[in-house]
Amino acid sequence: MNRVVVPLCVALLLGILPSACGSDDPPADGSFGASCTKNEDCDTKLCFDFNAKGKRCTQPCKAGSDCPDANLGCNGMGVCKVE
Repeated sequence: MNRVVVPLCVALLLGILPSACGSDDPPADGSFGASCTKNEDCDTKLCFDFNAKGKRCTQPCKAGSDCPDANLGCNGMGVCKVE
């Protein structure tokens, strides 16, 4: 492997270099993926308790294409997954 690629990959994995995938800023209150305690906290009126992430604003879905981030997809409970 190229001598430049390996250190670059390691730096990206360790978070030393900024991600090319977007911002690390948390979502705005009420928006998709934001922390919530009740449905009324969310623009979509759906606050779902994800096992690993806690309660987050999401939306109902039948397929990944129904979700703001189709790459994350729709979980088995019929709600869009969040980062």
